Amino acid sequence: MMDWFKKTIKHFEDEDFIKIYFNIPRNILIDRINNRVNKMFVKGAKREVKKFNGLGVKSDYSANKVIGIKEIGKYLKKETTLLETKEKITIKTRQYAKRQTTWSRKHMSSWQVINPLNAVLTKKIFK
Repeated sequence: MMDWFKKTIKHFEDEDFIKIYFNIPRNILIDRINNRVNKMFVKGAKREVKKFNGLGVKSDYSANKVIGIKEIGKYLKKETTLLETKEKITIKTRQYAKRQTTWSRKHMSSWQVINPLNAVLTKKIFK
């Protein structure tokens, strides 16, 4: 993707934009991830994975790498408990969020970093 960006012709100058990056505090991010994983199961994640697995998607396709597919699949086969499944999904999601944060720090270092808790427009979103 970075190569594509480098080869793309700019039609605007960097000064034409204000680049911002919302840096969600880690403790809030972890709470949101935990809540999201619980909501996934309430809203039918098991049913979705059953349906997905029934499609016969080849195991080497990237769709199978979606966080939760393998974990819920193991739960459906009774290889893990619901608690273990949720914990594994939560851990993998936190690891993914950490990689995104690390990438952002490197590639968005010139951007204005905003703590969403201090941003008036986002207070409702992150509480």
